[in-house]
Amino acid sequence: MRLSSVCLSLGLLAGLVPGAASAQSLFTVTGTGEAAAKPDMAIITVGVEHRAESAEAALDAVSAGLAPVIEQLRAAGIPAADIQTSGLRLDAQMNYEVTPPEQTGFVAGSTLTVRIEGVEGTGELIDELVGEGANQLYGISFGLSDSAAALEEARRAAVADARERAELYAEALGVTLGPIAGFSEGGGMGGGPVPVPEMRMMDAGSMPVAGGELSVSASVTISWVIEE
Repeated sequence: MRLSSVCLSLGLLAGLVPGAASAQSLFTVTGTGEAAAKPDMAIITVGVEHRAESAEAALDAVSAGLAPVIEQLRAAGIPAADIQTSGLRLDAQMNYEVTPPEQTGFVAGSTLTVRIEGVEGTGELIDELVGEGANQLYGISFGLSDSAAALEEARRAAVADARERAELYAEALGVTLGPIAGFSEGGGMGGGPVPVPEMRMMDAGSMPVAGGELSVSASVTISWVIEE
């Protein structure tokens, strides 16, 4: 969906057109454009969580459970640079149903954030990680490793949108567009990771993963001189 805004400058703005002998009235329009692209990478955050009577035992269980998960990632061809420890936690477990509250043990957990080239096979990899001991899935997101082509398409669409809107409004208002007097670009958006809600890996089964499409957008603001 394209959005645009239009502003007709009714005042006389001097000096905006290089070399202009007199002040000029400007007609300014903001146009937006979008381009769809299929994601070519996935980012998952998986973890291992264990409970034990002591903090040391809980941490040891997490460490032992995480080792085969990392080995499976390496066996799947994930480079070490794309595997990052992103979280480590240790919490005391309390029973608040008694007075005073009693400590019943500890829960420890560690998470890995993994960048996966390509979307195909992500579901199978998640299943394999669960089989190796991962019992938490904190999220999956999809992105573009290079959004340049999609951003270029979105920019062209934004310029075309601004021109189309400007011509429409100028005709409706009975004015004539002259040369372009100013141009600015808004920030391009999209193409980065798009998150999917957190899930707990209670029962793996089969994990279908669909990357869908990502939207890359751009916006431009163009000012035209209104010809007398």
